[in-house]
Amino acid sequence: GERALAAMPESDPDWAVCASSLGVALLARTRRTGDLADLEAATATLRHAAQALADGHQHKALALSNLGLALQLRATRLGLAEDLTQAVASSRQAVAQVAEGAPSRGMFLLNLAGELLDLHERTGERSHAEEAVATARRALAAAGAGYPGRARYLALLGIALAARCEARQEFADLNEAVTLCRHAVDATLDGDPDQAMSLCWLATVLRVRYQQAGDQADLSEVITVYRRAVAGQRDGLRDEGLSWYGLGSALLAQFDRSGDLADIAAAVEAIRKAADAASAEHGYQVMYLSELGAALRKRFEATGDQADLDEAIKYSKRAVELAPVGHSSRSRLSFNLGSALMRSPVQASADDGSDDDGSDADAR
Repeated sequence: GERALAAMPESDPDWAVCASSLGVALLARTRRTGDLADLEAATATLRHAAQALADGHQHKALALSNLGLALQLRATRLGLAEDLTQAVASSRQAVAQVAEGAPSRGMFLLNLAGELLDLHERTGERSHAEEAVATARRALAAAGAGYPGRARYLALLGIALAARCEARQEFADLNEAVTLCRHAVDATLDGDPDQAMSLCWLATVLRVRYQQAGDQADLSEVITVYRRAVAGQRDGLRDEGLSWYGLGSALLAQFDRSGDLADIAAAVEAIRKAADAASAEHGYQVMYLSELGAALRKRFEATGDQADLDEAIKYSKRAVELAPVGHSSRSRLSFNLGSALMRSPVQASADDGSDDDGSDADAR
């Protein structure tokens, strides 16, 4: 543990390997508890270990790849694109340390592809999506047909293809993306944590196809797939909120199409469950809270229920308060809060009262 490592001189030949193991343990504990102090310690320890291990050392690639994963998680928590840039750089070094045909190469490529996808989502750079697709294909080829975790490789390639389609605004690969994610679901068993994630990824690519083609059958399947995901996941699973959030988002899209108040009621309930499932330490909580506010605001616009608007303002404010300075989604969070405040009678009254020069209050 930490005390054993502190008692060991860095000159000890085993120090870097022990430091790498401690970093992995701290990272695993962070994923369970969400403790930011553990995440910072994991990142620092893995960085030190990776620097101390010589090129070609059998543990060097693993330390570098785990450092990439720690930085990726840190980016989710703090919303800093620089962490993702460093994560990609670290994972590229990890891949470079491993020979073609090595059993671990597929895993390192998979980690790199996931980080490239996150970086694309954060920056909008098309080149990151292009590289994510190429890297995910290499990862899938390296894993082989009988690899136990093959579902993740199939699904990540599907997600990467969908992201590239959106970046290019060319959608020829969407059917392949959907097929890959269906295969990923088929490759898992009921109760397998990978199944819930594979279902979420299938729903994601179906949603992209719906947005591109507008086929109601795709949106209906998105909702069905997310319902299956939330029904099959275990209570207390760290990322259980993702399934509820996806379901709520899809139901909001259904409401936009149908105008059925039952759809928006179900959407609010689902996004509320996502927010409830995420602690303050969870990287996605600010997004869940903000989108809960947006859903409540939309229901207020449909029904005029002031209680919904009051809640919308409360949750939107909380999301802005929780977002760290420099968080990449801060402008979106602020927009959602502003949209709710603009509909508040108190805010509207204040705006009218400040219009002393007789100018048009709507001309803002």
